Amino acid sequence: MRLFQEHITQTVGFASLRWPIKKRYSHPPVFIFFALLCSVSSAYAVDSISINISRITAADWSLKNAVLSVKQLNQIPQISLESATLILPPPLQQLSSLSIACQHFIWQENYIDCSAGHARFNSKKFKTQSFDFSFQLGRDKTEIKIKHLSLLGGEISVKAQEFSGKWQINIQARGVNLAQLKSLLSLNLLEIPQGLADFDVVLKGKQDSIQALFMSAWVQQLSIQSLEGRVASENLKLNTEIKAHKQKTGWQWHSSSRIQQGGLYVDPVYIQLDNERNISIIAKGLW
Repeated sequence: MRLFQEHITQTVGFASLRWPIKKRYSHPPVFIFFALLCSVSSAYAVDSISINISRITAADWSLKNAVLSVKQLNQIPQISLESATLILPPPLQQLSSLSIACQHFIWQENYIDCSAGHARFNSKKFKTQSFDFSFQLGRDKTEIKIKHLSLLGGEISVKAQEFSGKWQINIQARGVNLAQLKSLLSLNLLEIPQGLADFDVVLKGKQDSIQALFMSAWVQQLSIQSLEGRVASENLKLNTEIKAHKQKTGWQWHSSSRIQQGGLYVDPVYIQLDNERNISIIAKGLW
């Protein structure tokens, strides 16, 4: 882990003292906290210490323009991350300008822990979004958790883990508006005027390549219509599961679905489904 230290600011009451630091350190500057405390404790009543750090890096991860705050110096010191920009490795690099703050922050050699945090991000496909956030960054394993992300009319939680170049992303979504999702994905084969979905997705991969996908979805109030008008539905309720693994020749996939109620039209047949009359579909193939 490399640290490039720009300067240290110490807040003493309403006063502020600053020391320029130009050297490079291989260890977290815990010793700097104690050095500063010792240097001013005889002359000032120290309330807090604030440290500005240009960059903290570990492998492909980095924190830019981090501001650390140490409070309650006369009791048990509490370290928090007031602000920073988190730069993520593939495949999460699409979340650009991920700004974070952590109520509790641990910084040790080859280990960073941010808990009780909050974050917001900017993306080309989304507006600025805010959510609860935490992460643990270690030498061999990294984990990120996102909760209470309001997106596509619903609420989404994400857990991402990386270990020795391999990664896994778990996505849990509740109450997603499928009409908004269709617009986001630019699906031109179907019109989706309405529909709500809960789904769980697991993605597994290595570096920037997806190797496996697992999805379970529960859909209700689904109304669709194909562009040529040969397939349509009204207020469908269904659940589906999809499993796919990447092979040398393509994606090997398997899906199972059960349509429980609603109206379904497949030219020239129309079926009204209910609890006693439903449809199960099982399919598999190579894509």
